[in-house]
Amino acid sequence: MPLDLAAERHRLLTTWTRHDMIDWLCWNDPNGIWTDEDMRREDMDPMSEEEAVDQIMAFVEETGETPEEMMGVSLKLNPQRYPKPEEFDRFLKR
Repeated sequence: MPLDLAAERHRLLTTWTRHDMIDWLCWNDPNGIWTDEDMRREDMDPMSEEEAVDQIMAFVEETGETPEEMMGVSLKLNPQRYPKPEEFDRFLKR
């Protein structure tokens, strides 16, 4: 069954904090410019919660997987990659 993108967007906006979103973006694309510090260094305003969820949803739409599913697959393939299991758990307890 295909992922309901509107429902996934709503879930992220209502259950994830902006900090969670930025942490996930940094995990998913470590070379991106996601943190407030990185954005300021590039003369950009910090990302809003809406902008962060837009970025996450671009990855969700591309893969058809939730952020947690993407993390789970990555963790199984490469258990040494951030996030460590205890940090990963905070994304699953929603």
